Amino acid sequence: MPTAFQAYTWSWTPSTGLSCADCAEPIAQPLRTTEYTLTIKDSLGCFEAIQVVKVEVEVKYSVDVPEAFTPNGDGVNDVIFPAGWGIKDIISFKVFNRWGEMVFESSPDQLGWDGYYKGELQNMETYIYVIEVRTYDEEVSIEEGYFSLIR
Repeated sequence: MPTAFQAYTWSWTPSTGLSCADCAEPIAQPLRTTEYTLTIKDSLGCFEAIQVVKVEVEVKYSVDVPEAFTPNGDGVNDVIFPAGWGIKDIISFKVFNRWGEMVFESSPDQLGWDGYYKGELQNMETYIYVIEVRTYDEEVSIEEGYFSLIR
């Protein structure tokens, strides 16, 4: 005879982007729009319920660079670097002076610029940047802008 409490099992497919595939309320964080199928069964084999849940993902991103930085060695705001959300990879970050000379190009071990070029701290002025990023849907985008070096 069945008891008042019956154990249930939950099964989510696909499990991609879910915090768990066998719990009642997983946290879903898929990178693209996904339809999940939830199957609920009781432990006695009396019933099975199936529900489809669609999680819509709008592919958006933002690339942000501060408007100024102060590379004065005080440990605060000494390096300028790109940030944002929806970005899988920063492919390159290049900084140019007002004459169009590239004074910095990022590398895997140095993503931000410390204000130095050829061993010398650069002048207070406005610099141009060009950033190339890859989003989670594998699109490549190039963003441009400017910032000020302040001392």
